[in-house]
Amino acid sequence: WLLPQAYEIAAKASIDLNDSTRALEFGRESLRLLPENPLLLAPLASTALEAGDPAQAEAFARSAIEYLDQFDRPASVAPSEWPVIQSDLKAASYFTLGRAVIAAALKAPSPLKEQKMREAEESLLRVAALRPSDPEVAYVLGLTKLFLKRPKEAAFYFAQARSKPGPASAKALENLRRIYRLSNAAGGASFEEFLASVERSGPPVSVLPGVKAAKTPLGGYAGSEA
Repeated sequence: WLLPQAYEIAAKASIDLNDSTRALEFGRESLRLLPENPLLLAPLASTALEAGDPAQAEAFARSAIEYLDQFDRPASVAPSEWPVIQSDLKAASYFTLGRAVIAAALKAPSPLKEQKMREAEESLLRVAALRPSDPEVAYVLGLTKLFLKRPKEAAFYFAQARSKPGPASAKALENLRRIYRLSNAAGGASFEEFLASVERSGPPVSVLPGVKAAKTPLGGYAGSEA
């Protein structure tokens, strides 16, 4: 009966060693014996995505979310710790799911691209509700909104992403400048004024049941459009 746990330990050790092949191999063996394990499914989903297998990542992520919704905490987790762990696992799974669906959308025939991107948007909105201060989540959500031709909504999430130090900040600022140039073609507002208007507009209204839009304060812009 310890075999699933042994494979799980081996899988997580392989993840720590950046050995995605062994991690997925050990992980699948553990899940074959004990499939309802979100503590393993969530990191395996991310590993599969990084290994270039979005279909497997999507399957792992969906299973993790399903089990997190259906089952109580694992016996190995203290009751006082479970709410935070559950929230983190759910956020990680939705984020992986959103990115995996985006990868599928980019390869899908044209009629299906928008449908898949809307699926990704739904997952990412759920992540944003759980991680309102995560700049990477905000950046990917901004890209998704931009693909769906919603530049105003995209600008809000790019503004969130660029307000936090990190790799997403510069890329978000570049996208904000692009949106500014396109939206300001016939106007005379400065880039700073454009950013201020984005902040005043507030977060886009969520259309998903039970999901509230993120309300993370946006930091001040340092610099100029030039």
